[in-house]
Amino acid sequence: MTIFRYILRDPEKAGICRTSECRWSSYALYGNRKPFVDTGALEEIIGHKAAYEAWIDKANEDECLEYMPPKHDDEWALKVIHKQMAVKSGTALQEMDRVKRNEALRKLKKAGLNVRQIEQPTGINRWTVQKAYKVSNRTVPDVILAIIYHLSNRFFLYITTPNNFLLVE
Repeated sequence: MTIFRYILRDPEKAGICRTSECRWSSYALYGNRKPFVDTGALEEIIGHKAAYEAWIDKANEDECLEYMPPKHDDEWALKVIHKQMAVKSGTALQEMDRVKRNEALRKLKKAGLNVRQIEQPTGINRWTVQKAYKVSNRTVPDVILAIIYHLSNRFFLYITTPNNFLLVE
């Protein structure tokens, strides 16, 4: 219900017009059943139209989709990169070999930086940063596939791992 009121009050919060005057709103449909909007459940909870209008117009501090500033700014992110990586410039990560670079990107993620905070000062594209995270979260099982099959009255166990396979009779 909070979200419903929040959406209806949006034009008023934005300074466009009063909630009751917005012609693109479903505000006026309350109590006037239309096939494309069903306010029945809301009407059962709130009751008559006067109570609905009072509930919508009631002063409130509803928050649903307000902008939330980031916890840390870019300056903070740059300090973390310098401290964690012991580099003068964020772009130094580009010069690392892939394995060390991905390890460094995962370290920065653990330090609290998000993708954008790593991407901008290092110059490493978003896809590469995200891929480094995904690789760190993936664990390769010791045995990927084990199949027992019967052939000519003999049983075989076929095992394949990331680096080799084994056939046992």
